[in-house]
Amino acid sequence: MEGLAIMPAPSPQRIALFGDQPIMLAGLNALVGAVPGATIIGVPSTMFDAVEFIRSQSPEVAIISIGTLRPAGLAFVRRILGVAPLILILLVCDDRDASAIKAAFQLGIAGYLLNGASNDRLLQALKAVRAGGLYLDGGLALSMRELRRPIGSLESRLDNPDDALSEREIQVLRLVVSNNSNKSIAHQTGLSVRSVETYRFRACRKLGLSSRGDIMRYGSDRGWTLFD
Repeated sequence: MEGLAIMPAPSPQRIALFGDQPIMLAGLNALVGAVPGATIIGVPSTMFDAVEFIRSQSPEVAIISIGTLRPAGLAFVRRILGVAPLILILLVCDDRDASAIKAAFQLGIAGYLLNGASNDRLLQALKAVRAGGLYLDGGLALSMRELRRPIGSLESRLDNPDDALSEREIQVLRLVVSNNSNKSIAHQTGLSVRSVETYRFRACRKLGLSSRGDIMRYGSDRGWTLFD
């Protein structure tokens, strides 16, 4: 089955690779290195090195090949997003556990591909992630709709979806509710327009919102007003 993808507009070019399986990593390196417009800027050798490399070099995309998500894989993803909240992560993994995959998307990954996928599928996933979109391997018993719901995280945040958002994501959503454009939000927060778009996209992805109207209703439900 083909993978499921949501693709907004194209963007990132600089890519970091990490893998705990040398053969898989070598294949990724060769395949991604041949993608027009994509530049591999580093292949760290350990999880610690990967986090430090991503923190210092700020690649736009990270392709991470690991065997399983729980518990170390999810902790690794959390650490990466902690030092680089705007990075787009494509996970290539053996894990088929639906709850773990949902948790990975809730943390903020952009794509999930099963190990052993064809080169064509990998390139499709990479294209979606580089464009700032979402990708879900079609071989999984999950739908994109499920991933768009407020699914909580490992810390059981279902009672308060706001807890799944970063402070920046909440700030951007509040400013959207106050009828600010992305350019105006960028001016008020000191962020770039691209960063505003990314925070907004990630917040909507976490909360299952798909339009400005959804954001306005979400804010209204929480007592956010046009004058906050």
